Amino acid sequence: MTEGNTVIHRRVLRDEVADYLIDAILSGSFRPGEKIVETRISKELQVSQGAVREAIRDLIAQGFLETEPYKGTRVREFTPGELGDYYAVRIALEKRAVKWARERQASGELDLTELRDIAARMHQCADSGDTKNLRKLDIDFHKALVRASGNAFLLRAWESLGNYYWACLGIHYGAKGIHPERQASLHDDLIAVLESQDMAAVGSAIEEHFADIRKLFGQ
Repeated sequence: MTEGNTVIHRRVLRDEVADYLIDAILSGSFRPGEKIVETRISKELQVSQGAVREAIRDLIAQGFLETEPYKGTRVREFTPGELGDYYAVRIALEKRAVKWARERQASGELDLTELRDIAARMHQCADSGDTKNLRKLDIDFHKALVRASGNAFLLRAWESLGNYYWACLGIHYGAKGIHPERQASLHDDLIAVLESQDMAAVGSAIEEHFADIRKLFGQ
């Protein structure tokens, strides 16, 4: 195997381990606060500890895991205060994204084609009970909304929050989550308001969009 292929293989393996850990966290196999043991995962997946270590490093950066000296790595726990701060920032970023997206369009109208397509696929997932991909499409929907702003720095800031949100929602989804069809329908409601071009209504709709989830965590 050439050196280049070795690098590609290591990257693919690292991603596969990360995907395995994310799935385990989102399904509840690893609970908030649970310790992640490198050697156990390496043995279970029959991969090198180096690949597991790299995957863990990626997930710490994304917010799924946290580490402390002498205490090891654990599934990250979230406090209501942290969630409140997160929602406040995310709502502000998405409001700003819509404003800038409108300003960069000569007509002042947003192209909602991609959002409609994602929303339709969300309903398909809700109908089939595919909550894992429903959550991923939820993130895709809001990422597309922010990307429409045309501001790479805003998108970069949002992406770090997006991972945080995904982890938070996934960890708690099984016990506290919103009904899948309602989760999909909330995005239809947001599209309808975006079509209205009423910026005040859009701002209120973005705040309302997260109201159900915030109530689940006492926000």
